[in-house]
Formats: sequence, structure tokens, C-alpha cells
Amino acid sequence: QPIDMLVAGLGSAGTGILDQIARSNYCSSFVLVDPDKIENKNLRNQWYTNGAIGSYKTEKSKVVLQSCVPRDIQRNIEVYNSKFQEAPLHNYKAKYAIAGFDTIKARLEFLEAIMEKKIETKYLIDTRYDDLAASIYVIDVEDADQVRKYKAGLDEDYKAFLAREEERKLKENIQNFDQFWAYFAPDEDFNDCDEKHMLMGVY
Repeated sequence: QPIDMLVAGLGSAGTGILDQIARSNYCSSFVLVDPDKIENKNLRNQWYTNGAIGSYKTEKSKVVLQSCVPRDIQRNIEVYNSKFQEAPLHNYKAKYAIAGFDTIKARLEFLEAIMEKKIETKYLIDTRYDDLAASIYVIDVEDADQVRKYKAGLDEDYKAFLAREEERKLKENIQNFDQFWAYFAPDEDFNDCDEKHMLMGVY
């Protein structure tokens, strides 16, 4: 089934793009995918309102999409309250697919699904928000060079993320062991902190 736009992830990135598209007649058919319900924290930078808290993001986004055009214009909007891996997206052929995810890992999995033809689209749009900064990538999935460069960037970002996570966990472990040591052996004095951490099994 041909559609104009598939949106996977309806957080700040996904709704940020939809907020611009909603006010034009360029796209008339949408598939929206997101398993989450709206929380208070989402009101700061997403297009939901206070009264929508507790509702599915897909359902409220459908209402907003339809409300942004005159009453005589009807949009075809289908929603799935699930992860994109669990939605029957193989039934659609989208012109645009938006990767509105919170994590690099999800973006990599989305790209893999497109490359394996589990998701059909002409263009992949990846949006990333960091407070007032934003980046938008538009990838022609039939252009192998564009796809290769985009994936290489994602791989580098994912490696950097894993390294930061490992560093964070190491610091957390050291802090926990320091607290343990201070409680159970307050009279012990190690001048070399590395020696203490080795004895406690941190390294």
C-alpha cells in the first residue's frame, strides 16, 4: 500500500518534523508507530498538551495531524502502538520514512530493516534534537554511497556511546566500592587508590 510518510518514533524528533508537514497539503497519508504513552516530561518539547497525558502518542498525533487542515480535507492516518519491529510495516511502501528515535541503536536497526526490504521507502529522514540544536539527514536509500556514509556515522556514534556508558559504569562502581570500603573498613588507610580498587575487584 503506497503512503506518503512513515513516522517511527513520536518524540521531539518525530513530532518536530510532523509539526511542519501537518500544515501543508504535501502529504495526505501517514503511518505512525510508537509504543509510548504521553508523560508530563513530553510536554516541554513535543506537540502534546496537558490533557493528553496518559494517551498513546500515536492516537494524539493522529488527532493533531487531522486538525491542522480544513474539515473538507481528509487524511489517511494509520497508527500502531508498538515498536516498529512489531508493526506490519512490510504492508506499506512509503515515500518518506522518519527515524524519530531516542537511541542510535534503534536508528541502526531501522536502517537495517530498510536495507533488508522489511520496510520500503524512497527517502530516510533522520532528525536529532539537543535542546536548541538540531540535525536533519535526508538519505536516498537507493544511493549506496549516501547509505554507506550515513551508516558509518551511526556506527561511530554508537561506539562513542558505548565507550561513554562503560566509563559511566566504571565511575559508578568505583564510587560504590569506595562507600563500601569507608563503611566496613574505616580504619584501613590505602595511599594508593588503585590498589584498593584492584582489591575490591573494580579493575
